[in-house]
Amino acid sequence: MISEKVDLCPSCRKSIMRRFYHLEGVPVHQNQPLLTQKEAINCTRGDIDLGFCDKCGFISNLAFDPSLIHYTPQYENAQGCSPTFYNYMLEIAKRHVLDYGLRGKTALEIGCGKGEYLKMLHDEGMCRCIGFDPSLNPEHIEVNPELELISELYSEKFAELHGDYMPCRHVIEHIPDPPEFLADIRRAIGNHPAVVYFETPHVGWVLENLTFWDIFYEHCSYWSPYAIAQVFSQAGFQVHAVRSQFCDQYLGLEATVNMPSRDLFLASNENPGRMADRLEYFNTNYHEKIQQLSDEIVRAQQEGERCVVWGAGAKGVTFLNLLKIPLETIGHVVDINPRKQELYIPGTGQEIVSPEALREILPKTIFIMNPIYASEAQNTVKELGLECRFVVL
Repeated sequence: MISEKVDLCPSCRKSIMRRFYHLEGVPVHQNQPLLTQKEAINCTRGDIDLGFCDKCGFISNLAFDPSLIHYTPQYENAQGCSPTFYNYMLEIAKRHVLDYGLRGKTALEIGCGKGEYLKMLHDEGMCRCIGFDPSLNPEHIEVNPELELISELYSEKFAELHGDYMPCRHVIEHIPDPPEFLADIRRAIGNHPAVVYFETPHVGWVLENLTFWDIFYEHCSYWSPYAIAQVFSQAGFQVHAVRSQFCDQYLGLEATVNMPSRDLFLASNENPGRMADRLEYFNTNYHEKIQQLSDEIVRAQQEGERCVVWGAGAKGVTFLNLLKIPLETIGHVVDINPRKQELYIPGTGQEIVSPEALREILPKTIFIMNPIYASEAQNTVKELGLECRFVVL
């Protein structure tokens, strides 16, 4: 049940948050694998204490401490190595360039990662592409000379750099004070016309599917269509659409400033009352989901099976840490991103390996962390000539 009252909602600032989910001592960085197993096991940790606002439907980690977070060039959350994800990003880029008439115009991406999405926009005809990200590595800037990549946070300091299209993908969930963050962006835009696109995980999907491995420290803010539309409107953006994307796992918000208005399209008629129902469902059932997966691990231990996890991103890190899976049972995590390979999982210390390493590991069971990548992983294993049992989470 949703329980005791706590802090004022960081999003609408009109209601008291109510705690509903608590974890202690989790790694603070899920997307920053470590150089050694010892470093990984002894990584910095923090607590998760999720609260829910029944006025706007916003969910926040009330125990979040931003001083624990340090994004460095070792931070690695790029997903473009996956053909599935690459094609998804390309579809979004093509649609926005066409729908908003962006060819020949300027893109300014907030939280650009390694510049994958900007490169797509450039290839689709946007003539100038600028990206901001404090985790940028100089070697990646050299790889993309056609892009202007700046290893800083975007702020009013850069107000002279105007973007006709301003994407910000998978950043707002990392922000503890979303209204202030959006107000800064709105002030930096000033009177310049701009199309804004924000992408973030869909918390409704997480709650309905009991994917507890999608709740982790880096994400201090969780969004439903209603909540994200409200916070953008209050910050002075005109919201045109909040779409459910990537098999309902993500929300894509499209908004403008200083441009003609459009009708609002929401991904659902979801409201805070519906979100409260989803929270009750999650609280009632997620313990059983954890137990089912724990039983699966215990069975593998008892039968002496070699198991691996497919996916060294935040989902895999959270899964391994929450279930406290020993290295003897799962000693390796497969990831197709070469920048993660030969590094170690924060908290539990599994080595991250390439798919080809499975020929030596010879696992019997592979846990696939996201169903959307299941066929991609299964086809790769088949091409390696291996036969494994797959558990798709």
